[in-house]
Order: sequence, then structure tokens, then C-alpha cells
Amino acid sequence: MRRIIGMVWTAAVAAAALAACTGQVQLDEAADGGAADASSSSSGGGTSPPSSDGSASSDSSDDATNSPVSDGSAGSDSSDGGCTSPTSFDASGGSWDGGFPVGAYDDCIYTTFLDTPGGGGSNGAGGAAVVSQSGSTLTVSYGGDGGVVDTSLEFTATSGSSATILPGQEVDGIDIVCGNLEQAPSVTQVASGSLTYNAGTMFLSVVGTAEPLAADAGCSSPGGQVALVVTCNNDWGAPGGSDAGSSATASGSDFVGVYSCSSVVESFGASPGGSVSGGPGGTLTITETCGVLTAASTAVKGSLEFVPTTNGAAAPATPNQSVQVQWPSPYTLPVTSSTLTIDGNSVVLSAVGGNGASETVVSLLCTK
Repeated sequence: MRRIIGMVWTAAVAAAALAACTGQVQLDEAADGGAADASSSSSGGGTSPPSSDGSASSDSSDDATNSPVSDGSAGSDSSDGGCTSPTSFDASGGSWDGGFPVGAYDDCIYTTFLDTPGGGGSNGAGGAAVVSQSGSTLTVSYGGDGGVVDTSLEFTATSGSSATILPGQEVDGIDIVCGNLEQAPSVTQVASGSLTYNAGTMFLSVVGTAEPLAADAGCSSPGGQVALVVTCNNDWGAPGGSDAGSSATASGSDFVGVYSCSSVVESFGASPGGSVSGGPGGTLTITETCGVLTAASTAVKGSLEFVPTTNGAAAPATPNQSVQVQWPSPYTLPVTSSTLTIDGNSVVLSAVGGNGASETVVSLLCTK
């Protein structure tokens, strides 16, 4: 089966650096727009549009050695070189130390990134997911009405809010370019993947290699790297934030660096509903200070702060973070849930946010 390529954009992400251990979101502009409290879980109807004046808010502290504490505020402790131990906030208002929330998730939004001849990719809203668990193995089934693929993948839990994919799996049905403005489904051998949860949102990402498509099938391609990023919501009251900072061995050092990226920004619901912004190339810069990771970009101007749950996954360091989306005109996006993962050579940053009128999902796929 062939399909004509839909509109897909890849976006630039530009480098930035951490000024000090601030524990706050650094925005390029600061004004009187309020950020939404991250304690409100993202729900199917959405969340995320421009404020009327496109302004951004900022809580930047002038303290040189602040880092997030459990209430989402910044603090310092001279007993450890001026740094406190980072502890991620919990969006439900308490300490989250349970297992990965299993059950049904809906209102899924997907993006595929293609590094195959002809490029392209697809994105949109569709499908649903079910997460189940047996021992330390988490199984995610995704697909259904409007979903980009129908697949079931197994992960091994690495913390109460994260898991990494088990080897030897494949995803059938990711479309790749195989002719003049045509696509055909491929078989992708999965090389890496992550599953995380934050504040009512499940984040799924897998990266792998699409197998070649034979010319005798009428549409040939040598294949290449592809990635699938999916976010889905739950509405059944699973508790909230993350167990970031709970592992004494978790380190953010593997994340630090400058990465080349592609990104997609999707908005659904009220204006600018259905929009996708982008541009070629770009970088993401991740720095670490006082145990806090700052991920800075200009595809969405500003930065988000995380603390590691494991060596390969990180959760939001504070609530009330926000970034500026640049399309169709700049506006402040209050972030309600987000995740940062690294697996193999791939770094994925995903963020969901809004204000109740629409939902915006930011997806970045980056490599060194």
C-alpha cells in the first residue's frame, strides 16, 4: 500500500548555556504571562495556546547556587559547595514512589522522524495505548483508530517512572519514502527506546533502522534510520510527578553535550490548532550544574530543567516551567509534563502543555 506524503517539517534547535545553578526556566523574554501549574495533568481535550500578547513569564532567581527542592522552589546549601541535592517535584502534591502507572491511555499524538532517502515523516493525533506489567517487564500496545502504526513493545522498568526497551524487537508499518512523493510501510528493527511517565502523560520513543524496500514491490528504498515518538494521556487519576532524584546512583553526565536535532511542534484544539512548525538542522545544548540538567533550544526558545531518575532518563526539576513557541507567532507555552531520555546515540526531549483551550506537543530527536 502506498500513501502520498503528508506535510512534515523538521525544526531547528539552537544551542544555549546555563548561566548558573538557578533552578528556574531561562526564557529569552520575560513579561507578565503566567505559566500553568504542572500539577494539572494533561488531558485528552488538551492544553496549550498562545497568550493574547505572546508574552512569557519568568521566575529567575539571582542566587548563584540555587537548585530545585521538593516544593518546586529554589534553594541552596553551603554544606555541599552551595548546592542542594536535586529532588524532582511531584505533580500530585506528594512523594511518588510507586511503580509505572499501568492501564489505558488515550488522546495520543505521534511523530515519525525519517533519516531515509527522501526524508519526510508523519505526525498527527490518533491511536490509544495500554500499558501492562509482568514482573519488571512493561508491555505497551499502541495503535487503533488514527494511530500511525499498530505495535506492541516490551520494556524493562528502570525506575517507578521510566523503562528501557528490550532488545530484538521490531515495529511494522512506519511509512518511508520509496518513490516520487510516495510512501510505503517498512519493517523497522528497533535499536533503542524509552518509556517514561510524568504528570498524567506517557512518553514513548523508539529509534531503529527501516529495512530496504524491494524494487519488485513497485516502490524501492534502501531504508535507513527512523524514529517514532508518541505521547498519550491518562484520565484515571494515576498519581503524579516522578521519582526523580530517588536513585543515589543516577547521574546526568551522559546527557551533557551539544546535539544535532530535528523537531516538530504540534498544536491541536483552539488556535493555532493543527499547526506544525519547523526548519532544517539545529542543535540542543544540555548542561549540568548542581545535579540539574538544563536543556536549551531555540526551536522553542528558552530552556527546561530536569533531574535524572536513572542514567538514561530525567524528569522535570520544578513545576511552572515554560518555553516560547515561535509559530505562527511567538507565544508562551506553559509546560504541564515533560521528559528527557538518552538511549544509545539518541536523545529525545518531549514536552506537553497548554491552558485548557488546546494542546501542544514538542518533540525533539537529537544525536551527537
